[in-house]
Amino acid sequence: MNILTEDANTITYEPDKTITNGHIIVSPKQKYVILEETPDTIVGELFNKANDQTLKIFQEKKLQGVNILIQNGNPAGQKEAQLQIHVIPRTEGDNIPLTWNPRKTTEEHLAEAQQRITTALKTIAEEENKKQDTSSKSQDSSSAQQAQTPTKTSSTPEKQSQQKEQTPKQEIDYRIKQMKKIA
Repeated sequence: MNILTEDANTITYEPDKTITNGHIIVSPKQKYVILEETPDTIVGELFNKANDQTLKIFQEKKLQGVNILIQNGNPAGQKEAQLQIHVIPRTEGDNIPLTWNPRKTTEEHLAEAQQRITTALKTIAEEENKKQDTSSKSQDSSSAQQAQTPTKTSSTPEKQSQQKEQTPKQEIDYRIKQMKKIA
């Protein structure tokens, strides 16, 4: 392994087995197996490095194209349990078998997918409504209790509003978990 660049979070190197001349790998220093578990800041750094290396390859080698490839999991061809971005230089007629022939889908399959998505979204909306109803009822009873005993307060209005709000990341994580339960 020939290291090309290295910083606090990323490493860029030439793999021992290359697909073509100039093939490099950009990888996080910390072990992340797949893209989805990698923090967004690290993903950004990885793609910035891949972009820098791509520009460098185009300038130095006068190439006609490049594939940027992530093999995310064993079924996708991932050989090591480590996230890697492969930057693979391409030239016309190089015969590297990285083509993709997508299969055609049927109207029936599309309708089924639409139905599953619609059902999942309805389930999520219903659960959200139940949460809001429960939250409203507990707030109503809390407000009634506070009205009866005005000297006792469990928290400030500021803390209550902070407890109600979720960050966008928490909301996305919750929705992903709900979708996984349904699928």
